[in-house]
Amino acid sequence: MGRFTPFLSIFCCSLLVIHCGGEPGKPGGVLCGSVHCQDNEGCIDGKCQVVCDDGGNSRCSGKCVNLQTDAQNCGSCGNACAAGQKCSQGKCELTCSGGTSLCGTQCVNFQSDRAHCGGCNKACQAGQICEQGTCKLSCPQGTQICGQKCVDVQANGQHCGQCDKACQAGEVCSQGACKTTCGAGKSVCGSDCADLQNSLKHCGQCNKACNTGEICKQGACVSTCQAPKKQCGSVCTDTQSDDKNCGQCGKVCGGNQKCIQGQCKISSCAPGQALCGGRCVTTASDTNNCGRCGNVCKASEKCQAGQCTSTTSPCPRPTIRCNGQCVNAASDTKNCGRCGNVCKTGERCLNGRCQGAACLKPRLICGGQCIDSQTSNQHCGGCNKPCKTGTTCQSGVCKGSGTSTCTFTKLIRSFTAHTAKINSISYSADNKYLASGADDKIVKIWQAGKLAMTYSGHTKQVLAVRFSPKDPAILATGSEDTNIKIMDVTKRRVLRTISDFTGRVNGIDFRADGKWLTASGYGSKLKFWEVSTGKVMKTFTGNGNLANGVAVDPTGKYVATGSSYEQVHFWDISSGKWLSRHFGQTFASTQSIAYSPNGKLIAAGLNYGGANLFDPATRKRLLQLKHPTSNSSYSVAFHPSGKWLAVTGDDAKNKGYHVELWDVQTRKLVRTIPVFKGSFIRSMWVTFSPNGQEMAVGADKTIYQFSCK
Repeated sequence: MGRFTPFLSIFCCSLLVIHCGGEPGKPGGVLCGSVHCQDNEGCIDGKCQVVCDDGGNSRCSGKCVNLQTDAQNCGSCGNACAAGQKCSQGKCELTCSGGTSLCGTQCVNFQSDRAHCGGCNKACQAGQICEQGTCKLSCPQGTQICGQKCVDVQANGQHCGQCDKACQAGEVCSQGACKTTCGAGKSVCGSDCADLQNSLKHCGQCNKACNTGEICKQGACVSTCQAPKKQCGSVCTDTQSDDKNCGQCGKVCGGNQKCIQGQCKISSCAPGQALCGGRCVTTASDTNNCGRCGNVCKASEKCQAGQCTSTTSPCPRPTIRCNGQCVNAASDTKNCGRCGNVCKTGERCLNGRCQGAACLKPRLICGGQCIDSQTSNQHCGGCNKPCKTGTTCQSGVCKGSGTSTCTFTKLIRSFTAHTAKINSISYSADNKYLASGADDKIVKIWQAGKLAMTYSGHTKQVLAVRFSPKDPAILATGSEDTNIKIMDVTKRRVLRTISDFTGRVNGIDFRADGKWLTASGYGSKLKFWEVSTGKVMKTFTGNGNLANGVAVDPTGKYVATGSSYEQVHFWDISSGKWLSRHFGQTFASTQSIAYSPNGKLIAAGLNYGGANLFDPATRKRLLQLKHPTSNSSYSVAFHPSGKWLAVTGDDAKNKGYHVELWDVQTRKLVRTIPVFKGSFIRSMWVTFSPNGQEMAVGADKTIYQFSCK
């Protein structure tokens, strides 16, 4: 038998694709014919080929493809998307262009489509049109909008000749003028001279008004909703494509159905499935649709991995039969190397061996990342279980205040961040990134002191950077070039540019929900923009000055801005009006401004002097915090716990620069944290991480980061 051993060894290796001694890629490793395969290869179909791992890839026709994104194998092998479609999360979806967006199975223009005005399924009411993404009243010819109604100013006694111009008692409106009698063909209806054949207010007879969306035609109110559309309640809609009124008013398509030509039909299937004959099937295992729609397997075959295979004949090499199915023991995590050998969670099967415990407990995959759920403040004990401000994740549980013994005297790191003066710094909501902007016209994103991203799209100095308080990926930047950029730092691209700010942008802040942002600077009105669209949502009126810092009240009611002569201006968000201002006694400017986390205090840092504290309720100054050896302060920031206020300043006595930590409740100086000694600098900015564990300082060209303890 000795002379048959080599033959049996080779047969064993080629059939099972397991190690018969030695390491892969080396003499004695996986032998494929007369060749030893490399570390990431297996012997497949008699050739050394890359083994598809468990990272979302599958083998289709000898290639490793991602069934979630591959247009030729979308959801399952052989399920090709039609022309004009893309594969997204294992589903074929229509791709839209030319300013249109996908709503169900249609590409629509949110700016002008009445059924999808400003967003999917946001239908305008009857009598309205969609203009720039907003539903507006559309009046019939010969009428105009007065208030919220369509009015014939030629005959309406309350709006005679123009809106809100009412005729006197005893007068009627005829041809746009108040007269004592009506002209020929007109009837007196109160103070109106009405054409009963065409009047919206007096259709057919006095005081018989037509409804919104109707016109008066030959003395009868008729709908403006014309075929092929139908009037369904207050909505004029196309019942051929309306999911809520499909084929007829009130017929709603459910689940994964869409209204197509007046019938509710399945439009998309779950990942791994394809639409065949009006139903969703799994083409990887459906014997009537194996690999593709209509491919029927024989009676002696079963559908396996999208291919019809015999249930009795030997499996093709290098697969083996386990529980009646042919599996690749080189890469199958449930049959790795041999039937029933299951790899642990996080491991993959490579060349018949379970390898690489990439993300084992207590680590979890959260949002595509391997997270330690025992220490992560955002995923404490499980995905998306954030700790509250001031607490930290300890052994998978949020514990303690977390910051009660903070000193911020331990310097974690310092590094040269820019080639010119730093003007602003900001932490992301997940504490992962720190953004900085400077006179070198550049925005930089840092992660633990390492450069993660650089943006150089501004043409002048970058004066303001601010992360969204809700979305850790969204960053807004402002510059002397008068532009505000909104970018996604994870996707490394600018989402939109706000260019209707008329002066240099000195400060930026978000509303607490992260949906709106505002900015301060010279020569511009105070405005709020919608982050998702860049549209102006609110323009304020009044005499307030916007020269320097800006801060939004955490409760969403007020905005505070700073300017020269210690001025702090107060604005009401709801009414969009300027309320009042505080006017100081010195030439000092309010450089930066901040609300406390509970919204009950405002701190304003002065470039000459200390920091002023205000009561937002009364809009009165409470006191000024003044360091015994400091001549000026540049920046103020409240700790997320609300316990401390940080103020940057110079140290005339020790010829250096420091951060002052004040107790908010007692208004006493807790400690002075030296930052550096050196020559005069023009700015110094401070901020805390949202979890309260770090404090960052931007001074001249350098960033300094201190830990809580």
